[in-house]
Amino acid sequence: DNGTCQYPDINYDCEGNCIVEIDCMGDCGGEAELDDCGVCNGNDVCEVTLLIDIFQGWNWFSLNLEGDLNIGSVLSTLVSTEGDFIKSQNLSATYYSNFGWYGTLNVFALTEMYKFHSSNSGTLSFTGIPIDPLNYPIALSSGWNWIGFTPQNEGLIGEALSTADFYEGDFIKNQNQSAVYYEGFGWFGGLEVMTPTNGYMINVEEESELIYPNFNTDDNALTRTKIEKNM
Repeated sequence: DNGTCQYPDINYDCEGNCIVEIDCMGDCGGEAELDDCGVCNGNDVCEVTLLIDIFQGWNWFSLNLEGDLNIGSVLSTLVSTEGDFIKSQNLSATYYSNFGWYGTLNVFALTEMYKFHSSNSGTLSFTGIPIDPLNYPIALSSGWNWIGFTPQNEGLIGEALSTADFYEGDFIKNQNQSAVYYEGFGWFGGLEVMTPTNGYMINVEEESELIYPNFNTDDNALTRTKIEKNM
């Protein structure tokens, strides 16, 4: 030491070497940290990927991730064929081999259900940010409504639909199961658990607002249903 270095920069020695921890941004002594997703200075909101099995013929499905919701992006992992067809309650689109998807359905809505007729089986893979169902209310109109399922985990039908008003004979179905509402009892039928990526048609007597709750992974709706049946 010849006395030429009397006041090194903070966090550095006289030779310019960092003497403290370097953060994920590469800053000596910085405070940036990796979030739970491994993103430097991120917000702990991780991207996830939905994998939806698509079969030949009709498929009912919905989405619960925020991302690129343009029809060409959402269906990009599928092998589409001339005449493949998709529709929501009010919009639709058809696939043309030399063009792509064409029609009034251009962007998917996260609160809606879609019926998709495919000539080929495959896997719809879609990556995005999980949404909070509390921020996506669904307006139920009198009559039929095509609705999606916005929570990230499954839930018992009575809990999933608890915020809306229902009357004797109201009816809900997915592609394979259904349930009827009985006043004084609740929902009864083969459809006992509502699950992500499924689409539902619900017929109600009166309009109301549906806001799905946030179900946790440890809610274990399927197990609870089996226990209740055995009681």
